[in-house]
Parts: sequence; C-alpha cells; structure tokens
Amino acid sequence: MPTLPNSIEKIADKRPSECRIIFISRILPKKTVKFALEIISNIKSNIIFDIYGPIEDEEYWSVCKELIEKMPENIDARYCGLLEHEEVMNTFRKYHLFFFPTFSENYGHVIVESLLSGCPVLTSDQVPWTDMQSYGCGFSFPLDARKDFINAVDVVSGWTQSEFNEAVSKCSEYTNDKIDFVKLKEKYCNMFNTATGSNATLGAK
Repeated sequence: MPTLPNSIEKIADKRPSECRIIFISRILPKKTVKFALEIISNIKSNIIFDIYGPIEDEEYWSVCKELIEKMPENIDARYCGLLEHEEVMNTFRKYHLFFFPTFSENYGHVIVESLLSGCPVLTSDQVPWTDMQSYGCGFSFPLDARKDFINAVDVVSGWTQSEFNEAVSKCSEYTNDKIDFVKLKEKYCNMFNTATGSNATLGAK
C-alpha cells in the first residue's frame, strides 16, 4: 500500500531547459527502461536521468548500458542502485518527472507514491491513471506514440519554477480526488485476511 507523506516540505529547484528525471522499478523488459532511454536520447535540453531498482535481467540491462554509453553530451543517464522503501518518497521529491513507460500495471503503487511526493508522472496508457494530463500533473500515452513521449519530456524540461510548482500542487489535487485511502486499506486488509486466514484490521500497521 502506498505510504502517505506528512507534507511536501521542499520542492525541487526548476530552471527552463533543465530536467531531473527518475525511473524506479525492477530492471526487466516489462518495465521498459530501455524505451525510456531511447526517448530521452532525443531530448535537446540538459537532462539528468537516474535509474533505481534491482537488475533482474542482465541481458536486457546490458542493452540498456549500451544506450547509456551512447547518450549525447546533454544527457547524464546513470544507474543509481537500489532504494529502501522508506527512501522512495523523499527521493521522488528531488526530481521533476517520474518516467515509467511500463507495459502494464494493475494498480501502479509507485505511480501513486510519485504523485503523493509531488513528482509529476510520464507513463504508458496501460495503467489506471490515464487522466493525469487533465489535472496537469502527468501524462500517459500508448507505447507506440513515441513523439508524444518526446514532446512530454520537452514540455516538462521547459517548465519554469512557477510552472513546476503548479504541477506539484496538481499532484496533490489529483490524489485527493482519485484515491480513497480508507477503502484502499480495507481492500488490502481483506486480501490479506483471505490469503492468511487472519483478521487484520484498519488499525493494524
């Protein structure tokens, strides 16, 4: 279940033509970090692209490393290792965009954690959160719409500080409107009880 932050204490600095982008997930074909690297290689702004997560497919990762080595000079793409769960939301707050072009997610907890952290999201249309753009807090496109992904990164890269601050505010508005955390916790308790035969309650941690 997504962790709820107490507040968004600090918003990342943002200058036009600069963008800090993060990917957090397992490194394997389904999560498509290779696709993300291919998209980012087309961006003309100065980009930092940090990749976090366990490498579960070494052959796939070797292809990704080749792409990283061939990046243009304005792109600084790098693998940053693993993150403990308690570090995830504070890490999101250092970035301007979470790029997660996944093949499919039934829910997408990491997307919710990004939004709760005030980090806008760029993802595929194979997630439940496909209306983020109407709120101004993210984008979702079919994976064959590469030009749309490139354009979205260009848009975020061009944001001023005030535009980024507005997107951060829209992240909170979106999660408040879309997610009933009491019902979500009830769902998880029911699933746990069914699986284990126990009697977890809303008060359980």
